[in-house]
Amino acid sequence: MKTTLIALAAGIGTFSSMVSFLREPIPLVDYVEDITGKAQRGLGIDDAELLSSAGISAGTLEALRTGSPDEETVRRVAPVLGLDPERLVASARKAWYAEVPKSP
Repeated sequence: MKTTLIALAAGIGTFSSMVSFLREPIPLVDYVEDITGKAQRGLGIDDAELLSSAGISAGTLEALRTGSPDEETVRRVAPVLGLDPERLVASARKAWYAEVPKSP
């Protein structure tokens, strides 16, 4: 945002283009593979424990890590990592966006 304000102050953009940009959905910063990887590392869970606790195969875990898991995998892994299954599924579908701030 600071960079954008500097660009506006320098005359590089217009206020209306800035407002238009801010009204578009904001993409996720972290994808399902990032979220699950960070949770796994944060909890200190190794791969063997995750595989066993979630009841998934090594190939299924690899699919999760490359961003192409099926929903059942996401639903199995989420509780092991202390994550909400429905929200993690939405992330895997790339169906969730942060709310766009309302202008005054």
